[in-house]
Amino acid sequence: MASLQDIIKLIGADDSKAFIMDESGEIKLVVMGVGEYQRMLLGKLKQQVQDVEAINRRILEAQLREEPTAMTPEQSLAQKPKRVDMRSEVIDPNFNFDAEVITPDFDDI
Repeated sequence: MASLQDIIKLIGADDSKAFIMDESGEIKLVVMGVGEYQRMLLGKLKQQVQDVEAINRRILEAQLREEPTAMTPEQSLAQKPKRVDMRSEVIDPNFNFDAEVITPDFDDI
């Protein structure tokens, strides 16, 4: 029976992998060299970047196909809303600023 050290030497010699199986023959573990592991991660990272670029490309193409609006977002931000002078608001002359203050009576609780 090969020891773990023998398996490590074998894998390191030709950059291969060792598959560890359980009693039923199902693969439970893969032992590989660091170089192979880094290549695998780099490949996944490259694929993720390509996927994101493809999604961004599709979004850009959809945006370019859309009908142009009457105003761009920059133009709509440049237009400032009209200011309302709150001092010109009419106050009801019958409004009582010195209204009676009602305090709760907690004696009956």
